[in-house]
Amino acid sequence: MNCLKCGKETQNQQVFCNHCLQGMDAYPVKPGTAVHLPHRPEQPISKKQAHRRKPLNPEDQISHLRKAVRRLVTLAVLMAVLLTVLGAMLVRNLLPEDQLQQPGRNYAINRNNTP
Repeated sequence: MNCLKCGKETQNQQVFCNHCLQGMDAYPVKPGTAVHLPHRPEQPISKKQAHRRKPLNPEDQISHLRKAVRRLVTLAVLMAVLLTVLGAMLVRNLLPEDQLQQPGRNYAINRNNTP
């Protein structure tokens, strides 16, 4: 006989296997409660097999790895540019206006205090 919940073969003509019975013990049903039992399948329910990729040959593995490295390098360059731009914006917003260099202004220190 097969378990009504998972379809595994049961012992001693049980309706549910021991594993399913342990799970159902956590949620007991009061005696006298009407319970609808599903139709008993003829054969055990087979579990769906996971889809597996076939192994790649060495040339394809190298190709995939090169693509991954290119993506990582591109991502690293983009992150560096983004951090540089954000850093420049942060410095510009945090420094007072008199400490920022303005284009066209001579910043050489004149010791004689003459323009």
